[in-house]
Amino acid sequence: MAGVRNWYFGIFAFLYTGMTVVVIIREIRAKDDIIEILYGVIIGLGAAAMASAATSFTLTEIGRDGMVLAKSIEKWFNDRRNKRLAEAREEGMEKGIGLGREENQKEWVEWNARRLEAEEHGEDFIEPPPNGKL
Repeated sequence: MAGVRNWYFGIFAFLYTGMTVVVIIREIRAKDDIIEILYGVIIGLGAAAMASAATSFTLTEIGRDGMVLAKSIEKWFNDRRNKRLAEAREEGMEKGIGLGREENQKEWVEWNARRLEAEEHGEDFIEPPPNGKL
């Protein structure tokens, strides 16, 4: 909240200072009588204060809303990215498990073929199975 207030007062001071200079120059150029100049400056400064306040408020609110919108968009992108990463991770695990099963099955088939061949030739087969358990 303090940050928004600082921006508001900074913008207000900048705008009001600039408008004050413009009002004073305009009144001096338009009138010759000092009383009319002072009266015009007072009226002009009231309008300048209201315009500066309204503009400062509008700009700070637009900036604040823009930051809220940017954070919402960032959250949406992060959530979407995290979902895609989780899906890709799950898909990769499924593929990895499938490849592991295929490789394991191949090892068992090859081991069994060697075992059957040794048995066919009447040889002792002492090679442990692929899982290492006898």
